[in-house]
Amino acid sequence: MGPYSVFAVGAGYTLKRAFDNVGVVLAVGTAAVFTGALVGGIIAFIFGRYLCRPQVFKYSQKNKILRALDTVMATQGLKLVFLLRLSLLVPYNLSNYAFGGMNLKLGHFILGTFGLIPIALFYVYVGTTVSDIQEAVSGKMKFTKLQIIVTTVGTTIAILGIIVVSCLVKRTLDRELKLSKQEN
Repeated sequence: MGPYSVFAVGAGYTLKRAFDNVGVVLAVGTAAVFTGALVGGIIAFIFGRYLCRPQVFKYSQKNKILRALDTVMATQGLKLVFLLRLSLLVPYNLSNYAFGGMNLKLGHFILGTFGLIPIALFYVYVGTTVSDIQEAVSGKMKFTKLQIIVTTVGTTIAILGIIVVSCLVKRTLDRELKLSKQEN
């Protein structure tokens, strides 16, 4: 039920302390975080499907935006879930329940959740950086100029990428909702 980002940063931090190879840390950490998020997401989706779907359907009959979103999820669900997973617009845990309440196929939910991998990788990377910073502050490790540059540039590019993707997701979602409203 907790935010996966905290677990992902913690995984990166812990694994970096256990292994010296950043590649291994990123691969193992990202795989573990993604697997846990996917399994937890599927469970929440199923709860949402059986507990929330009747209510969402009832409200969608009265609310044009909700009806349009439900329609878009039925026709473009895989794409929208994937794009939403790439962004940080919608909280992950809440979205799992919400997607379950919408007219979205479980298979599309699962495949769309693979969009979470770059975000999980980013958070695991942040955890490795925190570990390195702690070691540098304690005097156990000294950063070379190249390491400082690579860490700074890599983190900046990742943050900019998340911002750009979030803007693209919002634009796509707005466009799909507008098209769906016009069709109804």
